[in-house]
Amino acid sequence: LAGKKSRITKKLLFDYYAAERMNLNQKTLNSEIQNLINKKHYLEKLIGISFLTNEMKKKYLELLNERYERIFS
Repeated sequence: LAGKKSRITKKLLFDYYAAERMNLNQKTLNSEIQNLINKKHYLEKLIGISFLTNEMKKKYLELLNERYERIFS
């Protein structure tokens, strides 16, 4: 996204990519943001029932939480 490969922020993801590059209007963007927020529990459940080791599940959940915090707060 805009030449950046890591530490993607809310502003970069939604303002640059969704609004400018994909031309999503604010109503659509807000709806999709809410959909992503609502799916977090489903992602956590999938990680929980995966075949990953318990240690890897814990790391994956930490990564998920860190990225949700960075992007949606």
